[in-house]
Amino acid sequence: MAKLTIKEINNPLSTYRNRFNKEPPENEYLLLDYDRLFLRVRKSSLKNWLFIYKFEGKQFKLSIKGKDLESIRDEAEECRDLLKEKINPKQNRIDEKEAKRLNQQIMESRITVRNLFDKWEAIDLKDYKRGTKEIKQAFERYVFPIIGDMPLEEVKKSHVMEIADNIKLKGLTRTPRMVFGQVRQMFRFALERDLIKSEPTATIRKGKTFKADKERDRYFSEEEIREFFIKLPNAGLNKTTEIALKICLSTACRIGEILNAKWRNISFENATWVIPPEDSKKW
Repeated sequence: MAKLTIKEINNPLSTYRNRFNKEPPENEYLLLDYDRLFLRVRKSSLKNWLFIYKFEGKQFKLSIKGKDLESIRDEAEECRDLLKEKINPKQNRIDEKEAKRLNQQIMESRITVRNLFDKWEAIDLKDYKRGTKEIKQAFERYVFPIIGDMPLEEVKKSHVMEIADNIKLKGLTRTPRMVFGQVRQMFRFALERDLIKSEPTATIRKGKTFKADKERDRYFSEEEIREFFIKLPNAGLNKTTEIALKICLSTACRIGEILNAKWRNISFENATWVIPPEDSKKW
């Protein structure tokens, strides 16, 4: 018997009458397309495809859902191939769905580098007195584009070196060393919590791989200091920036300490400014 035509599929009642010369059963009936592939028609005229077969003495019905007739027949052919290999098509479908579910479960449970950074930021970096904005910006710019969405266990030494090399190619010298140090701290944080079995930066020798920062021993002479204070008001800077520079140069304090300064720690009567431990440099 030839395969069903599109016309026969669209007019199943007429097809059944022509094939069997009688009226179909009231609830549902089957029309064979080819080799165990059937079109099932229900009372409501709802149609679907079934692959009906026997395996180890038992009959099975497997729903076939394709986007068109060609894909439906292709799926049925795959079922026939499985039967030739003595594989139950229905059980094979169940196994594939379970494998997909387990794989999805594994993927969802895997911690990515972005996830790790968020955890590191919330637990350790919250105590970073200079704030985490600068570190986060560096990760967004240099780290996440390469390994941000990568599961922790897949990050290798080569990935870390790629991050550093990309920064070096931009002509930067201090930044590669700084970012590498932050990446190493983050992965050591993960190692301490058994989130990873090995730390990808462990075998990278920081001193050999990155140039050490040069000591900045340049300082203003007395004449330069006088000139600086004379020219500063005409530099077009914001008044608060101008004042901050004057305080920084006059007291030798760090810029972060100025930014975090609070009036309650300043005494004009005693001409003192007390910098509390939480505002002093820690890292």
